[in-house]
Amino acid sequence: MSHTLVAESNHVGGAPRPFAVGTFNLENLARPGVEFYPGEKWTDEQVRRKKAALANVLRNYRADVWVFQEVWDGSLLREVIADAGMAPGFSLIESDQTRTNTPRVWLLARAGIATRKVPMPSTMPTPVEIGDPERDGSKLVVRVTEFERAPVVADVDIAGRTIRICGLHMKSKRPAYPKTASMTVDGTPVAYAPEDILPDLDPRSPPVGLLRSSVQRLAEAAAARRLLVDWIEREGRTVIVAGDLNDTPEAVSTQIIRGDTLRFSFLKAKDKLNPVTGEPYDNAAMAGAVARFEKVRFLDAAALFQERARRDVFFTHIFGGDYATIDHILLSRDLTALDAADTLLRERYGISERVPIGSLVYVNNVNDHLTDKDAGRPPDAGDRVVSDHGAVIAHLSIRQA
Repeated sequence: MSHTLVAESNHVGGAPRPFAVGTFNLENLARPGVEFYPGEKWTDEQVRRKKAALANVLRNYRADVWVFQEVWDGSLLREVIADAGMAPGFSLIESDQTRTNTPRVWLLARAGIATRKVPMPSTMPTPVEIGDPERDGSKLVVRVTEFERAPVVADVDIAGRTIRICGLHMKSKRPAYPKTASMTVDGTPVAYAPEDILPDLDPRSPPVGLLRSSVQRLAEAAAARRLLVDWIEREGRTVIVAGDLNDTPEAVSTQIIRGDTLRFSFLKAKDKLNPVTGEPYDNAAMAGAVARFEKVRFLDAAALFQERARRDVFFTHIFGGDYATIDHILLSRDLTALDAADTLLRERYGISERVPIGSLVYVNNVNDHLTDKDAGRPPDAGDRVVSDHGAVIAHLSIRQA
């Protein structure tokens, strides 16, 4: 576990109110004996220990709002919450998941936090389409119409303000194989992917499977980004994104969600010509474009944490010896203190500095329970069943409205 105190800067006016948001992938929270994936299930003892360990995390790290991933059984999650000793009156919201072969994303808000669910179906508001053979002769045609795991979204009231929390669980890097074969089990047809038969697995198949999962994750990121921009631009909302994004901070899918695809540092009037007039854009036009993109950009709480920490010990997942951060909390710009970007925007484009309504104070990275299951475990590691993900809790200071 790593944590640090982050000194607040330029927190403008009003009496601040603490507010903490956490994300935690619970690694297949399911009842004993229930197969969550073919051949994978927990024993009674494993579930008992898992519940106790998860409840201990919730008890020790008192977030106001939690986003959970990989929940197969909502009633079991309620038992964990009860074991954590949370006061009655909490809100527990599940995503509007339509697919039945995958776990759901849930959101928990403690008692005293007014919470309202925002309906969010699995189907993407606008399908992501790549290529059109009839119009441009493209050989690549991709159409992604739904999230594999529907987001869970809720509006919470804090310090006289409403903050929208968007909980995500993006497509994993596990190769995706279409179920093109079938067999009959007890008279019931069962579909399966030929690649699942390990002795017959062609070494040329995994790269294509990884391509499928990567395209799905990128499409989900693009669809989520459209929602985030609409919430901030059209509805004027303050937004926090929390969840298992299944990729690292520098990954393209993560950058898409943050809004790093077009940054002001690359928008220089002398480098950009109006394609209609052939003339350079004037400073006012450039300032307007830059301001619009900056307003809908998110900052990663972990990155802010690491800028101020004495060392980088932040990770939420271990696989094959690779220590990575794939669970993220992203903050809309009005929840972050003024920084060098604001100074550059003012000096280059004359864009006035923001008036933040919040700032990051403290970050917990709960990862003591993680082990590299695929690279062998030390003799004393035991059978750890807490989760294969660490938890991240961002503590904010919100200015009273």
